Amino acid sequence: MYKGKSKCQGCGRDGAERARASRLLLCPECQQLLLFGVAVTERSKARLIVTADGDIYCGGQKCGIANDPGVRC
Repeated sequence: MYKGKSKCQGCGRDGAERARASRLLLCPECQQLLLFGVAVTERSKARLIVTADGDIYCGGQKCGIANDPGVRC
């Protein structure tokens, strides 16, 4: 188990606060949320997700061009 100072890419907590299997992996809570999101999008066949913060995800990745008025998703 990794308990160092490197932060989880999902929630930003370090390994001392929330131990994880490896420095490069997400913490267990973030892994579970990610798997839940994948299952929901596959079941509903969703291609576009908008989070509560207003971030837009296309195909499971954060979309950088969605805010461009000349581009239509």
